Amino acid sequence: MSQPVRYTPAQMSNKADFGSVQSVKNQFSGANIPTFVKQFTLHYASIKRTLTQTYMIQGTQFQDTQIIAVQHNSKISDLDKTLMRIQINGDAYKIVDASLDDSTDDYIKYDFITIAKDKKGGA
Repeated sequence: MSQPVRYTPAQMSNKADFGSVQSVKNQFSGANIPTFVKQFTLHYASIKRTLTQTYMIQGTQFQDTQIIAVQHNSKISDLDKTLMRIQINGDAYKIVDASLDDSTDDYIKYDFITIAKDKKGGA
């Protein structure tokens, strides 16, 4: 049996804000503007794909995506992933796929989240 993957604190040094896009009334014009509303922040590690994996996803919904790993958190599994957005360094991302580790046999677990830049705005 292979050893589970462990990420060092240095690898998990990046921060991502998790939240949703909600209509917020602009105080000056009174118009509703889609705005990112942060619900919580998690540290993450960027996951690199191999060349083979990169070639295999060409032409699929995963072509222009990246993968991040966060320590397993029930807040992610409790939220509606179709509405959730992630903000990293001011850029908004939507969740394309989420592989959540809800196993009970390991005390350190990671959720792998595939994200793509959100072209609709709301950042």
